[in-house]
Amino acid sequence: MDVSDVLYSPKAPMSDIFVIGLQEMVALKWDQVIKEKNRVRTAEWQEVLQAALDKNSQGTRYIPIIQKVLVGCNIIMFIRDDLKRHLRNIRKFKVKTGFSGIAGNKGAVALRFNFDFTSFVFINSHMESGQSQ
Repeated sequence: MDVSDVLYSPKAPMSDIFVIGLQEMVALKWDQVIKEKNRVRTAEWQEVLQAALDKNSQGTRYIPIIQKVLVGCNIIMFIRDDLKRHLRNIRKFKVKTGFSGIAGNKGAVALRFNFDFTSFVFINSHMESGQSQ
């Protein structure tokens, strides 16, 4: 599977940082909700994303920095290899909201970090549809 067309345009300059959120990575079965993560699917998606980034025509090298998974909700950050020294205070979080907060079938994963003197937060959430609150 090649997702490079989604991540970048061959004619545009490459981004310094990619933060990618994925959802519905696994079939939602009770054992998946209890385990909270599927290491095989997570690794497969990281390989797909890494291959797409490595394919860029500008020769820019990216490395994975941090990742957080909650059942089928995933967030992962890649950065240009030459810029990793600018990162500080890298953190990852998850919040379960399914079944009154005890299951990870709904919720969010987040990454936060400082790049030099600028702070960033990225959130990937998967909430229940049709709620009034």
